[in-house]
Amino acid sequence: MRLQNPELRAIGYHFVICRSGLVLTGRHVDEVGAHVQGFNQKSIGICLVGTDQFTPEQWASLAHLVTAETARISNRNGPADRNNPLSIAACPAWAREHGITITGHRDLPNVHKLCPCFDVATWLGNGMEAPK
Repeated sequence: MRLQNPELRAIGYHFVICRSGLVLTGRHVDEVGAHVQGFNQKSIGICLVGTDQFTPEQWASLAHLVTAETARISNRNGPADRNNPLSIAACPAWAREHGITITGHRDLPNVHKLCPCFDVATWLGNGMEAPK
């Protein structure tokens, strides 16, 4: 097991996105998270700071982070795909084609959380644009 930030052992998320859009690392993506019981072994946890009011910078960082992690995961089990699009527009379809699910805590079965406070499927369908 690789510890990304040994001084942050208590953080359950892999990434935290600050109000400024700065992306902080928590657990290394190879470490099991502690953000959603029953799904930690096979997920990457991303936390947006703020309850339901996110900045444009946070939305932009979230879109880029999800896109980059989707590309990384899709290439992990095989040779890098030369057609791998590091584009926000292509990410949702790319994820589906590679068996990667992008969802919020609240959308997982038997998980009783309200976060995130937006519909991830709608966000993906709208090109990862900030909800209006």
